[in-house]
Amino acid sequence: FDSSTTQWVQGKIGGGLQLDGTNDYVNIDGYKGILGSSPRTMAAWVKTTKAEACIMEWGSTPAAQKWNFRIYTGKLRVEISGFNIVSTNEVTDDQWHHVAITFQRDLVGMDPGAIYVDGEEVPGYGKQAYNGNPDNATDTFYIGRTPGDDGTVNFVGLLDDVAVFSVALDAFQVQ
Repeated sequence: FDSSTTQWVQGKIGGGLQLDGTNDYVNIDGYKGILGSSPRTMAAWVKTTKAEACIMEWGSTPAAQKWNFRIYTGKLRVEISGFNIVSTNEVTDDQWHHVAITFQRDLVGMDPGAIYVDGEEVPGYGKQAYNGNPDNATDTFYIGRTPGDDGTVNFVGLLDDVAVFSVALDAFQVQ
């Protein structure tokens, strides 16, 4: 990450990152994220007003091989290939929100997962068509950025406690 532009600030829990959406993000070289049919949970504290913003992404192009956890039209969304699920409530009111999406197993099994906002499971909608290969991933994991994008979905706002778990947390654990 670019420490000259990325600002460490007071986050929701301790220190957080303030990202301006231009050239600051975090990349973790050598980490491929969770691959294959493994269960997973993606979670973070977010504070933003931006309607399109990447929280985290891993995988490779084409998009059929990329996991993207983001804010889309003001709502929480996860996508890979032709599959996506979107929450029905907005998270772009410039307040802190804990957001999480869990999967018991990979999308190959069409598990729709569960979406949580502020510790409560919320309804979601989306397409359930998966035709990608989640094992074909690059060696970089991104926070706050979608590589290859023109920057329009880079995160603007505050991020704290961004996490990926190799288990599907239950509602109690997410809370």
